[in-house]
Amino acid sequence: MINNHEKYFKTAVFPVKGIMIIVHGLNTNPSKMGDNNTDGTLVKLFLDEGYHVYRVILPGHGGSIEEMQNINSRDWINSALLQYREAAEIARENNIPIYLTAFSLGALVYFNLINIEDVEFRRTILFAPAVAIKRVARTGIITADIFLSDNAIIKSRAPIEYRAQKGVSISAYRALFELEDNLHKNNFVNCNIPSLVLIDPKDEFISINKLKKLISNFNLSNWKIITVSGAGAEITPNYHHLIIDNKCVSQLTWNNIHERIVKFLDEF
Repeated sequence: MINNHEKYFKTAVFPVKGIMIIVHGLNTNPSKMGDNNTDGTLVKLFLDEGYHVYRVILPGHGGSIEEMQNINSRDWINSALLQYREAAEIARENNIPIYLTAFSLGALVYFNLINIEDVEFRRTILFAPAVAIKRVARTGIITADIFLSDNAIIKSRAPIEYRAQKGVSISAYRALFELEDNLHKNNFVNCNIPSLVLIDPKDEFISINKLKKLISNFNLSNWKIITVSGAGAEITPNYHHLIIDNKCVSQLTWNNIHERIVKFLDEF
């Protein structure tokens, strides 16, 4: 369970460059996206670089497992929009731009919002975005859906300390696939934002080839893929989809990710 529900962190750097909305993945404990005291995390990275940070908590990831068991895509969309508006108000009060850093499900939810709502980001940084889910992953869940109830829980493969819950419900997977389908059906409208996409080619859940194909097919010319490796990670088991901090990849790789992000954000 999540021990730290704090959402908003203020940088001590001046001048402030913007506000960074940071979003976790499916069944990822939001606190693992970082805080103002934990080096090697995304929140700390952006605070040190001069960004205020708003850390999103999506339904099913900040409370009881029953919430995860009864989730639907609209719950995620509504919550994400509300939290975006809270961050946007902070941006307005401080006259600073809004950026997005999102992992897996988080990227999928917020790009659906970009698709259908008045939501804007100057730039986005996407870690293994769930916009190109492997066919084998979908097939396995869809098959399980035939035999299991909506609130049945499929045990997570991620290291225990990174989990929001012990597993993911069938209803959550169904919502995930619905959002991916919606984004493709809507042709990624409004989504050609300058975006840095980081992915391990060995990712168990996201297909890098499918990702490259959709970038071409939907003319996402402002999306740039950077490959990273989960080799040398401290966490066990080594899960290539999880590349969100310096425990999930080697320190050398994390330093490289940090440098790439800073360079990308400074390109104007």
